Amino acid sequence: MTNMMQGVTLLTAIVVGVGFAQKPTLRINSSGLTVLNFHSDLPRINMSCLDPSYGSISLDYCFSGLWLHYQEENYVWGARLMQPSTCSRIESRFPKSFRVVGHPGNYTAPSFTVFTDTSFRGDVFRVLGDMANFQYAFSSFYLVMLPIKLYTEPNFGGETTCIVAGRPGPGQPIKYTASSNITVDYGLDIGQIRSIQFTDTCS
Repeated sequence: MTNMMQGVTLLTAIVVGVGFAQKPTLRINSSGLTVLNFHSDLPRINMSCLDPSYGSISLDYCFSGLWLHYQEENYVWGARLMQPSTCSRIESRFPKSFRVVGHPGNYTAPSFTVFTDTSFRGDVFRVLGDMANFQYAFSSFYLVMLPIKLYTEPNFGGETTCIVAGRPGPGQPIKYTASSNITVDYGLDIGQIRSIQFTDTCS
């Protein structure tokens, strides 16, 4: 009986653990059939391999977590946020590339996703915890779940800018805020931030 109870306890722990870590998922369906299913950044989608007619195919996008879709390959233009929801159709040009916003293993975990260029373009770097010596110049960002303090000197020194993750995604408990240009929105210069700290409050 003891062994059986231990087995049940272990199974419960595994189930709870799996349920807690909510991995971002993006599934693309064509005519009710899943044609692509992935969990990480995708720089290029060759839709012609799905259907020779390409422009006339009907695609539905089903996703969990926050995703950016781009109108060009390699994340160079046309970033749009895909809100968590049930399966839906994107009424525009077919997206050519996709990026995960936030923690790649758990979309409800605190994270700070930064991009080297404005409008969420260029290279990406995901901050998943405090960094006392941050050396990544960025121009735009997405902040998920917790407020964050940005410092102009290493080891959490110098001038401080505190940003709150404010809006929850519809249907899912994801609070986030974004800036497509940190200079315009916060008066911060590219490369000015030297340390980063997650916090419970900005006060």
